[in-house]
Amino acid sequence: MPTIAAGTDVITPPPLWVAETYLGRAVSGRSRALRLGCRRKVGDRDQEEFYVKSMGLPEITERSLFSEILGNLLARALGIVTAEPARIEITEAMAGLVRDASGARISPGVACGSRSLGAGLSPPLLGQMTGEQNEQAARIYLFDMLVQNPDRRPANENCVVVDGVIVAIDFAECFSFLLPIVGGTGEPWRVYPNLASSHLFRGTLSEQPPAEWSSLLEELKSVSDKRLSDLTGWIPSRWRQWATEVREHVASVRDHCGEFQQEILRSLL
Repeated sequence: MPTIAAGTDVITPPPLWVAETYLGRAVSGRSRALRLGCRRKVGDRDQEEFYVKSMGLPEITERSLFSEILGNLLARALGIVTAEPARIEITEAMAGLVRDASGARISPGVACGSRSLGAGLSPPLLGQMTGEQNEQAARIYLFDMLVQNPDRRPANENCVVVDGVIVAIDFAECFSFLLPIVGGTGEPWRVYPNLASSHLFRGTLSEQPPAEWSSLLEELKSVSDKRLSDLTGWIPSRWRQWATEVREHVASVRDHCGEFQQEILRSLL
């Protein structure tokens, strides 16, 4: 996971792992991510299981890979618990093994992964969440409105409960303002009604809002320009065009936190 120390600007890139064994495919999801056993590129560490998205899988694009890993990192920077993100190196031999085992013609190179959280996990039970889970849900709602993520819905929860904590997963649809068909607005802090109304947690938060929305925005206010630069500094050159736009978007919302909070409150009416 990236090192993010509270109250500091210290952020390090996601670590690089090397895929060594093919373990199967995810049972759900449009791309049905690969399950790969991986080992750290540098340093000794036992093999760990990651869910990996790579070029060559259904509906995977360079933009979705960018959104997957940067969305995960930004969520963690804003105090949201996620499955640990990583860069996964896929060799020519590993790409061939995956092709022979599953038929998926993935590309060698560096893909995006998230550490497996285990089996048998379920999404949060709406209407039965604890007070702490309600705060976690509010933080995720704020994040999804910030990054304009339309993909956390009742039919596609994209979060699970691990030891009583809501963990956000799957960030491939974050930053939808990057898409020409959607595009940004002159006021990035605005909340789209359709985006809010379809969100997994909107109904719950409308009925049981957190005690203090402003306290949940403190992490966003603390994301300095330096932290945003560090957060995207490791990004490959082919993704830089999107990284710049994301930095500008997040900085604009940060600088208009008051207006953003009012938009959030309005979206829950």
